[in-house]
Amino acid sequence: MGSIVVTTLSVFLGMFFVFMGSIKLNQQINREMHREIRRQFVQYSKVVPMVATLGLKVSPKLYRLFIGWLELIAGLSMAFIPGRIKLVANVLLLGVTIGGIYTHFMIGDKFE
Repeated sequence: MGSIVVTTLSVFLGMFFVFMGSIKLNQQINREMHREIRRQFVQYSKVVPMVATLGLKVSPKLYRLFIGWLELIAGLSMAFIPGRIKLVANVLLLGVTIGGIYTHFMIGDKFE
């Protein structure tokens, strides 16, 4: 029974990341949300970890596309590929999530 629950959670969480990555990459899914994400990534690109400390600039578009493709590929891997690849996908998505928390903290978003 535990295996069924873990598998189901992996598929649903993986598909959530596929959906979020798809919204970042494609405006056809939800134009308004895609527009808002594009606007927010202008702010996010200013506080990318390690890049700000090195004095480099990151293109908001490239940053959004990188995160979107990472979420899409890692989400598919997490949902449908077992073994070591799933573990790597989990670690990558954990890093994206922690980076997202850091980004929201740095730009002063409220936790609502």
